[in-house]
Amino acid sequence: MTLDYLAYQTIRACFASRNRSSNDDDSHLSLGPNIAMSDTFLSIFKARHPTFEPDAELRFRILLLQMTTLFTQRLTSNPATPPLSALLELRETNKRRATAWIKSSGDANLLALRTSTLPSEQIISQQELERNRAHVLHLLELPAEDEDSDAAFYGTPTCVSLLDLLPLFMQISAARNAMSGSNLTDRWMRLAGEFMLQACLEQSLVYGGMALERAMAEAFAWGYLGDLEDVDMDGAGQNDDTKDPINIEVNAMFEDEEYTAEVEGWKELRASSMEELQPPLDHTPNSGQDERPSPATHLETIANNHSIAEFESSMLEFLQAISNSIPEPVLVQVEKGQLSGMTKQETSDFLMECGISLATFFRAPVGFKGPPD
Repeated sequence: MTLDYLAYQTIRACFASRNRSSNDDDSHLSLGPNIAMSDTFLSIFKARHPTFEPDAELRFRILLLQMTTLFTQRLTSNPATPPLSALLELRETNKRRATAWIKSSGDANLLALRTSTLPSEQIISQQELERNRAHVLHLLELPAEDEDSDAAFYGTPTCVSLLDLLPLFMQISAARNAMSGSNLTDRWMRLAGEFMLQACLEQSLVYGGMALERAMAEAFAWGYLGDLEDVDMDGAGQNDDTKDPINIEVNAMFEDEEYTAEVEGWKELRASSMEELQPPLDHTPNSGQDERPSPATHLETIANNHSIAEFESSMLEFLQAISNSIPEPVLVQVEKGQLSGMTKQETSDFLMECGISLATFFRAPVGFKGPPD
């Protein structure tokens, strides 16, 4: 119960940290202490109970805690920022997953990217990258960084990128989908498509260290693969990791069970977004008035048409919606004085029968905040 409570409060604190216009009384949702408590408690819990298997709701809340923390805090250097070694390991894992998925899927569009003639070098100058970073931070209402300072963070290898987070987004979506037994909605597919597109734009226009075709191949390698028994999803000749949510739940999420095939519309949505990102291949400098835009100009035009601020808002709305889609932790219900399925009086009577006084419960050493005024 304690872990569930701490995860819930930290998720709320993350949302509050990005909602500058909120009129809610979230003064007790201090982000730093909440993140520290959740991280410490989770580490201790895992060490003491290494074989513990959380139920579906707790597992989902922990995944959502990871996604919400990293997504909302990714733009600045703070205690929630993972160490570079962990990010490098994550990126290698994501790359292997995408490579194995492309190989197993036989997707013509992604296979074409592996032999593409798209530019393999950075297409944005360092000065333009710095300008783009400042522009994104401005759009997201965050102060610009001094690019000449060692403190510059966003767009550097130590910063969590959208491409880093894409697999976790798929994982939490699949976990919630498995709990409800529902099919993918058009709205979710559009959000996922925008996530993939924005991840590619960020790699090219803000980070600049990855060729566009590599970013596209990794970002768009999602969909239904059929029976995973014969699929090598880690790229190392292993196919027996059946408990990995990336392998099972995500694959199942993209399945239309009625027809044992990929959900209708996903393939077309991916292909459309990939086509939009493809730069003109016949661009030739100094070819006169009719020349097509350069790859860099092409991507900047797409970025203007796909607002990063609107995407950020849609993602926060999605994360809040799925957070609210499962019951509040029991301790939160106790804190509010009413358990699910009971009236406030019934809750008070029940707690008294258990030897707990609601008036003093959160004043005890095990409590999580001070007594009410």
